[in-house]
Amino acid sequence: MTRVLLCALAALLAACSGCSKNGESQGGAQDAGSDAASGGASAGGGGSSGTGAGGSGGGGLADGGVAPVWGPPVGVVGCTFERLQNPAEVRAFTWEPCANTPGCERAAFNPAYWVEDGGDWVESHLGPSTSIHDDGGTTRAVLVVQRHQAPVIALVTDHEGRTLDGYRESNDGTCMLTCAGISGPRLGIMVERQTGDIEADFGLLLGQVAQAGSPKILQLAKPPLGGPQLCPMGETRWAYWWVPGDRIVTVDNTTGSDLQVVATAQINGPIWEMADPVSAGKHFLFTQTVSDATSPTGTHREIMITDGITEPQPLLVPPPGWDYAGAAFANSHVVWERGSEHVAGTGYGKVEIWTSPFATESSGLAPEKLADSSPKGISVPGPAGWGHYGELVDGATTRIWDLSKKQSVKRTFPNAITVWRTFGMTKTHLWTGGREGKNNKGDHLLRFTVE
Repeated sequence: MTRVLLCALAALLAACSGCSKNGESQGGAQDAGSDAASGGASAGGGGSSGTGAGGSGGGGLADGGVAPVWGPPVGVVGCTFERLQNPAEVRAFTWEPCANTPGCERAAFNPAYWVEDGGDWVESHLGPSTSIHDDGGTTRAVLVVQRHQAPVIALVTDHEGRTLDGYRESNDGTCMLTCAGISGPRLGIMVERQTGDIEADFGLLLGQVAQAGSPKILQLAKPPLGGPQLCPMGETRWAYWWVPGDRIVTVDNTTGSDLQVVATAQINGPIWEMADPVSAGKHFLFTQTVSDATSPTGTHREIMITDGITEPQPLLVPPPGWDYAGAAFANSHVVWERGSEHVAGTGYGKVEIWTSPFATESSGLAPEKLADSSPKGISVPGPAGWGHYGELVDGATTRIWDLSKKQSVKRTFPNAITVWRTFGMTKTHLWTGGREGKNNKGDHLLRFTVE
């Protein structure tokens, strides 16, 4: 069975990231030894590298550009990764104002990272685990660049596009960079190596951004069946939404050890499904679907919370006839969607956005309605952080809420670009991905001011 067929099967099972299924079991992580001589990548400002147009691309380096230097190799579960040796010399991108779009900037990517050997930029994409983290003093972004017929790379940048660190996969056909996570200076990369038709090994590469020396290399000894679909990193642990089968799995984000399967769905209920984990400081929030004999659908959806070690507890349980989903953590607040008059799937006749000052126990919450939602569906969590929340109004418009003031500003995408995925919220900006053209090819990285 080829990887294409595996991915098609995984899509049917709501699994997408690695499209892998290995033996059913659980356990800790094994230290695979320090076979990763990474050479000390260092932090620094962007050097004199050329940049290509963020949406107009172009192969090769711009005039006067500096080529990235990769290596020496890092061994992860039989796969080979190389660390970027000259990050300060090869800037990832610069911001340019969006044409006729107030409050918007678009990244002009450096083609040295975006394309390789004459590759076509429109076939390269920002992977779903691309994420932004603002720890209150420093903003770091990890960009997972899935390039056309070229190795996937994970780049860590600052808020202005200066490269801080990076890794490139070997691209030998059996290995892939499954997901990446970042929290403050902590960086994690999960690697998958296909070992059979449906079997795979998973390894972790953990380290400090721009720290000299070798990252920590581990192999997940007995991971559950399937693979990770989302992988938010918290302050102390790294969580994975493991599918199919819907599990919430976590490891220590420093050592990679202490693998915990903290929540598992059951085929026959009462917990039918769990989805969309987000980090909330030292906790994680996720949506859970449970049996409910009083509901017309026989189930309801609620918001759960866990520290990644102990059994999750209900944080937000809806009143009869309602579902809760899409929980987002905004540091000072938690935000979620509330739907009633269920139609099918995630569709509802009525959808509202609710918020509360954040607390780790339901007794500490003070829920109140923020607004009616325009899309009549409960979706994945919106971007949130530092008292702000991003509501997707439609494919070309987002509304950014100040949760304390309960006021919002609308931001519109540039012409021909529609939202593809949101990546995160800092104190000053919402970062999001957009695509253009009828085939939605050619990724853009955009940011919008929150005020």
